[in-house]
Amino acid sequence: MPHPTISLPEVVTRKGVGTGLSCVLVALFLVASSAPAQIDDNDVPHGVAGDWIVGHRLLLEGKTADALPYLHMAYRALPDVPRIAMDFQAALVAEGYLRDALNIMDQLVTAHPDSVSFRLRRSALNLQAGNEDKALSDLRLLRDQGHATPEVLGAEARILASRGNIEQALDVLRDGLHLHPESGTFLYLDMSRILQQAGRMEAIPDLMEEARSRYPDEPDLWQVNIRSLAALERHDEAVTLARQAELHFATLGAEPGPPAGSEEPFELEPDLLAESAPVPGHAQPESFLVDLADFYAQRGQPQRAVDILQPLESEGALDLTPSLWLARLLLATGRVEEGAALVDRILLEWPSAGRGWFLKAKVSESIDDWSTAIDYHRRAVELEPYDPEIRLGILRAMLLAWERDLRQPEGTPDRDRKMEEFRRHATVATTTVPDGNWHHI
Repeated sequence: MPHPTISLPEVVTRKGVGTGLSCVLVALFLVASSAPAQIDDNDVPHGVAGDWIVGHRLLLEGKTADALPYLHMAYRALPDVPRIAMDFQAALVAEGYLRDALNIMDQLVTAHPDSVSFRLRRSALNLQAGNEDKALSDLRLLRDQGHATPEVLGAEARILASRGNIEQALDVLRDGLHLHPESGTFLYLDMSRILQQAGRMEAIPDLMEEARSRYPDEPDLWQVNIRSLAALERHDEAVTLARQAELHFATLGAEPGPPAGSEEPFELEPDLLAESAPVPGHAQPESFLVDLADFYAQRGQPQRAVDILQPLESEGALDLTPSLWLARLLLATGRVEEGAALVDRILLEWPSAGRGWFLKAKVSESIDDWSTAIDYHRRAVELEPYDPEIRLGILRAMLLAWERDLRQPEGTPDRDRKMEEFRRHATVATTTVPDGNWHHI
């Protein structure tokens, strides 16, 4: 089972991986909170149990402010019960009472000096509080006691890296390769993350080549290798390696990844790697070439993306999502005829694709055929009623096409009909469109 602190296949993380240390905190909390219970529920007195049960349920529901008083009462009655103490400190941290949570963890570590999970949790809290020396002390003590788990090594390496001790951090993770070869993929990904955050991108391709030689069937390592080459403007090498990956995993007969968005994506820093549009992270992408094209598009290099995707589309190798994406790229870069032809092919193969009709509407808009565009938008909304972009698309089209009509006084049948339709779409949009997206109208 992957180790929480090092299993995120980021090359290293999503949307601002400058928050790498916060990832450690979350991961270490998962480790601590998943530790086996050290007291049976039946051993908790009835009165205290009521407070704890209510507080525990509220905590699980994310209602930490409501959970706090219940857990506080339970903790005051039985401060030595680890399960109650851990719930209470979790609620305290969520509400910003970090010092109080640390006091609880200090007492737990004193009472249970051999508990790995308690020391990990205290280390995480000390790190969150800015007490790096104390956090590092707990981790090194665990290593000295023979608990050099991937979690411990990963956390120690990230602290060292945050201090600028990059080589030392990498050495710690390399120790893990010898101690835990089964976790090698995750350790290599942690090394890539550290190199990236240190601004040493040029070292990542060689590291990933080494990693792939040891773990050739791990798609994350191939993705990181390909994207790191592209980030370094080594484009021919990136495309060549992506093609090699396609052949390698086709030979393995591996199943494609889950639908886009079903896994947490991964990336380099935001300016180097963005969320993968048509393919997910964490699992083998449906196409390494499509993933590379997405990388280029997100970096503002749409032509490189088109150059990769168009041959695949002509070979019939693209499914719906990347086909739609290619059509959008063509339309956005002014290649309207090619984009329009691709949209027609998409709708011929996937006639119930709401996004296809949305793009068909955009083609009509580009030639100022607003009446036809609105009809296509209606079709798109009918097929994908909860898609916020499609809903905003029809509102925008109506505003542009009907602006003069909507300004007419009430009582005109045509005006009233259009206003009613516009209001209906606007009402639905208030429940489906995020607040920050309204500027697209």
